[in-house]
Amino acid sequence: MILITRPYEDSITTAKELQKMGIDSLVAPLFSTEITANPSFNPNDYDVFIFTSKNAIRAYGHSYEIVDKQIFTIGLASATLAADYGFRRIIRSESDVNDLIHKIKSNIFDKNLKLVHFCGEETIGDVCKSLNSAEINCHREIVYKKIPIKALPTQLIDNIDEVDGVMFFSPQTAEIFCKLIAQFGLSNFLMNYSAYCISANTAEKLTGTSWKNISIANEPNQVALINRIAENYNAQPKS
Repeated sequence: MILITRPYEDSITTAKELQKMGIDSLVAPLFSTEITANPSFNPNDYDVFIFTSKNAIRAYGHSYEIVDKQIFTIGLASATLAADYGFRRIIRSESDVNDLIHKIKSNIFDKNLKLVHFCGEETIGDVCKSLNSAEINCHREIVYKKIPIKALPTQLIDNIDEVDGVMFFSPQTAEIFCKLIAQFGLSNFLMNYSAYCISANTAEKLTGTSWKNISIANEPNQVALINRIAENYNAQPKS
């Protein structure tokens, strides 16, 4: 059984994809999101929007209605979600933040355009710093923050012997998980668990803890991470 630690909406989507491969899962989000929209912020002051997470897209959609802008985002899932909110001019990166920054630089030629990066309090990569250094005007607008849970989810404690793998989609989530496991005196269970990380940066947060093994996705996206899990399950001896 794979433990999915993402926010609930994303966890349900991931669970369905795992089920297609015959892999059972347990949904136990380790944080919630709180919208932090600035009442004085006006999206119409900007020409191009940047989103680096689905949480940012949801938070924006909750607070604003302006969707007639060019946007940049990462991955098919985020692009699809943005389209669901009404955006039509969407350019997406296929891999990570660095690829997204490269794509923005390759598509923004007018130095008079004003870009805004919608994100959470903590985000991977400083998009605006990279763009501003290339003389592309970019502003960072925080639209949500993550609220870590303070105790291990009951559904995890009740099924802790059934879990054999944990999915981590961000460094912060890996940190929260390790902290809570240690706090509840359950670190010994990690020796029976495989950790599946979306990136090397995420895997680094598991340093100092003992896992059965730690695997990193070939690419920083859900598809690659699920494929990594499937490879591991298929390699296991059949009973």
